[in-house]
Amino acid sequence: MRAQAIMQPLELHGHIRKHDAKGNYSRVALFRIPPDAEEKRKDRMEALQNGMGTYVLVDLRIVPREALGAALLYHTGDALFVKKVREDAKANGMRLEEHGLWRRCSADEIDPTEQPLWSRKAKNSENSLLWRFIPTPTEMDAFEAIGTTFLKPNRRNFAQILTSKRRSSYRPTS
Repeated sequence: MRAQAIMQPLELHGHIRKHDAKGNYSRVALFRIPPDAEEKRKDRMEALQNGMGTYVLVDLRIVPREALGAALLYHTGDALFVKKVREDAKANGMRLEEHGLWRRCSADEIDPTEQPLWSRKAKNSENSLLWRFIPTPTEMDAFEAIGTTFLKPNRRNFAQILTSKRRSSYRPTS
């Protein structure tokens, strides 16, 4: 399913004011929050045209169910957290992307009927790197596959943790 298939009905029913494409599987949209559940379509459309109401910016990503854990892991932390997890994945011969987790493999390991494959040119080389999709239907599956400790989403803001540790260790001199 592509993002446009989801966005079009929402737009027709007066739920979104604007959306911008970010490829076939993602959109950024301005959703209007209805004041009550009983608001009629005509009233929603009028409010959208006049810019009335409360809006929220939503970044919509569409991923296969088998990649949901990796996608959630990728999108539920700050930049430092994501960088750390991607480094952990790389150290284990994997690649964490916004649409899934992949394991590097050699050509003789490939069974083209088994799982989706991804081929990417290696930097400064004529050879392609081959990657096999790793199913991660849950975040726990993604953490386990990467070989790192599970962290709840509210503990994935490394910048805030580092900043608060620096603040707490700061002692002004007199």
